[in-house]
Amino acid sequence: MHVQLIRSTDELHRLAPAWEELWQADPAADIFGSPALVITWCESFCRPSPTPTLIFHDGDRLRGLEASEARPHVLVAREGEALLAVLPLVAARVRWRGLPARALALPVNGHTMRGGLVAPGANGAGPSSPSAGAPWAAFARHLAQDPDWDLLLLEGVPSDSASLAAFLDQAGEAGIRVSADPAWTAGYTAISRTWGDYLAGRGHNFRKSMRRQARALARHGVVDLERHETPAEIEPAMAVFLEVDRESWKASGGESVALHPELSAFYRTLAGRCARQGQAEVWILRVAGEPAAAAFCLRDRRSLYVYKCSYRERFAEQLSPGFVLVNHILEDAWSRGFACVDFLGHTPAIERWATHQRELSRLTLFPGRAGASLLRFAEWLHGRMSRPGRAREPGR
Repeated sequence: MHVQLIRSTDELHRLAPAWEELWQADPAADIFGSPALVITWCESFCRPSPTPTLIFHDGDRLRGLEASEARPHVLVAREGEALLAVLPLVAARVRWRGLPARALALPVNGHTMRGGLVAPGANGAGPSSPSAGAPWAAFARHLAQDPDWDLLLLEGVPSDSASLAAFLDQAGEAGIRVSADPAWTAGYTAISRTWGDYLAGRGHNFRKSMRRQARALARHGVVDLERHETPAEIEPAMAVFLEVDRESWKASGGESVALHPELSAFYRTLAGRCARQGQAEVWILRVAGEPAAAAFCLRDRRSLYVYKCSYRERFAEQLSPGFVLVNHILEDAWSRGFACVDFLGHTPAIERWATHQRELSRLTLFPGRAGASLLRFAEWLHGRMSRPGRAREPGR
């Protein structure tokens, strides 16, 4: 078994068909390990950007990392020509705890909040290999022997991931040090039993509010719901989504993605690529023919992800079009065979809908070589100062 390092988007595009096949074969892989998402992220953010290239959770705070010289750094494990696993990373120069560092990281930022790993063999499927952990052992050995990185951020992988556990085991065996912080959480709604059972579990006040908001919208005109998912439909539907986002409450603070051409391009490209793989949909709620709310969603074999939802601010002064739209998205998902609807975050609004919280990784890895000792000490010191009484041994 050998590891191939891919450092350009052109190479990623050539790998994409085999990667997509491997991703489809992995029963545990989610949308964040898909080639469509990772390649689009690298094309959009592996270059100068007005937004932080990377983010990470630091205690209870979400912090941005300004990164220079960002580029793809995707590791591929092969047995002969057979593709066995993909570890999609990016490389960049950053400042970590005040020190300059050469970072590797999963492609995670404010527009892709999770990271994904792909290894069917580690999850009981896909091409046979000497052992389920063999690709992760190969990745760990490769990283342990690579002198060109100082820290590795594994942010946003489900904490119960078998692939993540296998990699961390093998990283320890290879002498790589792991610093683990408490997981962060994101809300999701598990789909089980019936839609009526779900509503009954939400409580009387929730159901009353849902009916009241639906009636309030209807008083302003006919309410129409649209779901667009074919490649031909997605492009004009995304134009409507961005139009709604441009007139949302986020616009006044400069947070609307529609106000930033590079972010609009990221969402348009991501939607188009995922739609060609059957992995995207755009929802539009119209009141008297006018778009009042819209949602961009991604999906894989198990989950529907409410990736981004917006509503026109003037409708929100008296109405709750976003609330009504999410209600319809959830009800529709109940009939489509999904295991859950994932809201990708943890806010009071999400808690109204979510039935469970998913724990997600917050891991920083350091090479065992002496040259990384200062960074390991800085991480240990930061942990001690931020959590008195819970000091961690450097590099543990």
